Amino acid sequence: MSEFSEHGSYSIKIKDHILIIDAKGPFNIELVTHYHIELNASIELLAQSNQPWSQIVILHEESLFTPEAEQKLIDSNRWRKTKGLSYCALVLVNPVGSKLITSQMTHIYRDAGIQMRIFDQIMTAKEWLTKRNSQALQPML
Repeated sequence: MSEFSEHGSYSIKIKDHILIIDAKGPFNIELVTHYHIELNASIELLAQSNQPWSQIVILHEESLFTPEAEQKLIDSNRWRKTKGLSYCALVLVNPVGSKLITSQMTHIYRDAGIQMRIFDQIMTAKEWLTKRNSQALQPML
């Protein structure tokens, strides 16, 4: 059995109930597996707040997933939804193959049942998520 090295890179931060993931692909299953393990602590922290939370995913350049990595990400997003994830803003920075990236990411979030919107500016994405989170905090009438 051969072992492959991770392809791609990422960073994970939390700010104001928003999980911020900044990544550059392409991505393989080895990277997505490691990413999911690192992500667990951040998601558990957000889930403990009992407040709505969302995420911004910033993808740079050629950020495509292998089929195995795509399925792992769908499973990860389904799990995140059980932990309170409600919205995702996807920001494409200098995308290579943007139609393919958009198609793949739309499929990933649709299959996970998470509302996702695509942006080309980080600030616009944050404003959209902040508004959604604020609306979710308002008491139901």
